[in-house]
Amino acid sequence: MKKIILIVLCMMCIIGTASAYQFYLSCPASVQVGIPLKCSIDSNFPAGTTFDVSMYQSGYTATPVKSQTMTIQENNPTQYSILDTKGLPGGQYKVEIDFMGNDEGRLSTDSVILQLPVLIDRTGEITITSPMTQALVDALRIEGISRK
Repeated sequence: MKKIILIVLCMMCIIGTASAYQFYLSCPASVQVGIPLKCSIDSNFPAGTTFDVSMYQSGYTATPVKSQTMTIQENNPTQYSILDTKGLPGGQYKVEIDFMGNDEGRLSTDSVILQLPVLIDRTGEITITSPMTQALVDALRIEGISRK
């Protein structure tokens, strides 16, 4: 019995402990179309680790919209990815981290590499009815009809 315990202790010393890298992607739950989607990225991966931040339009299938390559910087634990939303339709989107190589297999179980923000499109909620041209001597009139 003592031999077994001694062998187990020796094996634990030789093998050591396995550690995984942590990666946390955080995006706002919703943003209006036209306003940039600013996501923060916190990680303890070593400097030089490269990954893609990809944005997909969600539906029955995920349609790629935008992608940007980022690299973990030394002494910079938090980085930001700013994704332009101009011209995109409103609805559910998916922001996902795509690792190059085998880095995804080294993630800790509590890592977050996927977010589901909603783009809010309010262009159909109001119609401007004021005249397009107005005299400079008069006060500016802005009139419209709200659908909600």
